[in-house]
Amino acid sequence: MITQKLISLFLLCNVALGIDIIQIDVGNAIDFSDGVLEMESTDKIDVTGHGTHMAVALHDELKIQRSKKVHAKQVVWDYGNPNSLLPALQESLKQEPKVLSLSYGGRYKNALEEGLIFANTLNDTVVVAAAGNERGGRAFYPANYKNPCILSVGTSESGVKAYYSNDADVWLEYNPKDPAGTSASAARMAGIVLQYRRNYPNYTCDKIVLTVQMLYGKIKK
Repeated sequence: MITQKLISLFLLCNVALGIDIIQIDVGNAIDFSDGVLEMESTDKIDVTGHGTHMAVALHDELKIQRSKKVHAKQVVWDYGNPNSLLPALQESLKQEPKVLSLSYGGRYKNALEEGLIFANTLNDTVVVAAAGNERGGRAFYPANYKNPCILSVGTSESGVKAYYSNDADVWLEYNPKDPAGTSASAARMAGIVLQYRRNYPNYTCDKIVLTVQMLYGKIKK
């Protein structure tokens, strides 16, 4: 667990910049010219295409939601270098976003990662995380850290849990525009969660999570 001293240090360093969504991924270079999603991009090359796909999925969902303009930022971590996730999470903490979108994960806990995510939730940030693509179970992190402000997202197909999806708190139907997997479902759910934050500005992060769970938490397995 992260110490209170460390939490205090992070909170003292925070500077709120009016970011709606932080999306941690491996880079993108998307210019959304329609103005729905204003995403601060990076010149880092997106080698795998994953970050670009997640940015597009978020953008498309915001259009479906008929969202007003969203100010987002893609915070980059280096593909193949898990240690680079920690600076990315620390950067997200400084921005105090309403929603933190995490379309990555693995089977192993990391105390520093969990602590940084916990510190984000102390800022009243809803953390939306992909449930993973291991065909069942919940041993996938950061989606499975115990925190009332974390929302794990699985994928359904025709109303039934997709064969590859791990178990989750909420479910989103697979969109054929996206690559298969729970990563894109999490990116889209981040856009949906933001709309609830806007509709219910007095709801704390844990109450938003409970609200979304009531609406998206049932599925045929």
